[in-house]
Amino acid sequence: MFYRDLRSLAILIAKGNLSRRSLPYIWVDLLGRNSDNSSVGTEAHIDATIRWICTAQDRGRGGGISARYHLTSGWASSYPETTGYTVPTFIECAHVLGRRDCLKRAKEMAEWLVTLQLSSGAFPGGTVDIEPSPSVFNTGQILQGLVAAYQEFGHRSHLLSALRAADWLLQMQDEDGAWRRELSPITNTPVQTFNVRTAWVLLQLWQCTDQPSYRDAALANIRWTLQQQLPNGWFENNFFYTGERASSLHTIAYVFEGLINCGVLLNDGRTIDAAVKLGEVLHSLQKPDGALLAAYNHQWRAQYSFVCLTGLAQVAKAWLQIYMVQPDHAFLRSASQALNFLKRIQYLDCEDEGILGGIKGSLPVYGLYEPLAFPNWAAKFFLDALLLEIALDQIDAEKK
Repeated sequence: MFYRDLRSLAILIAKGNLSRRSLPYIWVDLLGRNSDNSSVGTEAHIDATIRWICTAQDRGRGGGISARYHLTSGWASSYPETTGYTVPTFIECAHVLGRRDCLKRAKEMAEWLVTLQLSSGAFPGGTVDIEPSPSVFNTGQILQGLVAAYQEFGHRSHLLSALRAADWLLQMQDEDGAWRRELSPITNTPVQTFNVRTAWVLLQLWQCTDQPSYRDAALANIRWTLQQQLPNGWFENNFFYTGERASSLHTIAYVFEGLINCGVLLNDGRTIDAAVKLGEVLHSLQKPDGALLAAYNHQWRAQYSFVCLTGLAQVAKAWLQIYMVQPDHAFLRSASQALNFLKRIQYLDCEDEGILGGIKGSLPVYGLYEPLAFPNWAAKFFLDALLLEIALDQIDAEKK
C-alpha cells in the first residue's frame, strides 16, 4: 500500500517548508519505494537504532538527546522529556545486550536532567531552547528516567530529584485524579488522558520507595482515565490541541502503554481489560502491511492517510506486553507485522548520520506528524519494541 497523502505534501509546499535536500526522500516515499531490509536480522536494526540515538545525544547538549534530525534544518536542540524516558531504554540495552556504553550514556542523560529541574520540583516542557515552563507530562517522563537511574546507579541525587518531581505532580493533581494545571507550554487542551503514562511512572516510584501517596495518586488517575473510555474502546480528552477531532496514534499509544503497564504493576484486571479492549480495536484497524494510520476519531475513522511511525512502534510494544499477560497470538502477529513494517522503512545504508538508523516521524516523510523529521522518540520506541521482541524470542527458544 502506498501512503502518498498528497494533502500533507500540498500543505508543506504552501508553507514553503520544503528544501532541495529533502526532495530525494520525499520522492522515495511518494513512489512507495521502501528499503529492502528483508534479509537483515533484528540485531542489525537494534545496532543501527542505538547508533542513531547515540549520535543524537552527541549532537545534543551536555548529555541530552537532540529532539530530532530535520531534513531542512539539521539537528535540533536537546529534548529533556524524551531524554528522560530514553534512560530506562539504554539501561535495558546494557542488561540485555551487554552494551556498557549505553549504561554510561544513560548515566550522562540522568545527570544532565537533574540540572534542569525547576525550583518547584517540576521539569520544563519542550526543548531547551525555549523559555523553561513547568509541564506535568514532561515531568512524569523525566521522572521515569530518574527512577531508572537511581535503581541502576544508586545515586541519592537521582532519588532526591525524583521525589521533588513526584511531590510537585501530586500538588498539581485534582481531586478526581486528573491533571489540569501546568500541562505543557506547547499544548493547549485543558485535560489530557495520555497522562496515564505519568501515573505509570508514579507507580514505579512507589515500588522504589514504598510511599503510598504515589500509589494513591496513580490509582486516582487510573480511575479517571478508565472513565474516559467509550464502549468502543476509544478515549475522550486525548488530544494535544483544542479543536482536534481525532486523537493522534501517538497519544492513543501513550494511553495504551500507560494502561497495560499500570495494570501489570497492580495486577489489576479492570485496567488490563481496558488495555486489551484498546489493543483489540487497534488490531482490527491494522492494515495488511502492518501499518496503522496517523489519527482516529471517536468512531475509529481515520482522519489522514499517512502513518504515524512513532505511534506504530509504541503500539507494537504494547501488543507484545499484552501477549505476555494474555497469550493471544493475534497480538503477537500484529506486533510482528508492525515491526516488520518499521524495519522496512529504516535506512540502514545511508551516508547521512541523521538518517542512518533513525525512524521518520511519518510515512511518507512529509506527513503532518513531525514532517520531514526523524524524532528521537520514534527511534526510542522502536528500540523498546525490538528489545522486547528478542526477549520473547529467547523465551520461546528456551521452551522448545
